[in-house]
Amino acid sequence: EGRAMMKGAVYKYRCNHGVHMEGSNTLVCNGDKWNGTVPECNVEPAEPELEVIVSGSVVKTVKPGDWVLVTCQARGGHPVPDIGITMDGLPTGVKDFRNFKNSFTFEATEQDNRKDYSVYSCK
Repeated sequence: EGRAMMKGAVYKYRCNHGVHMEGSNTLVCNGDKWNGTVPECNVEPAEPELEVIVSGSVVKTVKPGDWVLVTCQARGGHPVPDIGITMDGLPTGVKDFRNFKNSFTFEATEQDNRKDYSVYSCK
């Protein structure tokens, strides 16, 4: 929403009910510059989605020789959450957290044989 005010403008912002606003809900332009920046409406993301994929199909276990793609993708939220993947509680693949989506690929060995995908987690 906004309305002109003399040589400038006033903009009022609002977020949906129950959503936290970060920053001022009112910006004023004096005809030359604004007194701040647009506020952000912060929304908690849902739990990220983890998939273990072999040959294009989502699987629950892997076997030696499989090329495995483990992906973790955010589901909503603002700002976009950083995503990391762990295996048995330790950072796996790319150790950095990434915006929105993270993944890594590996060739399964005997140690991975029939390992249940629940050993992977993302957050």
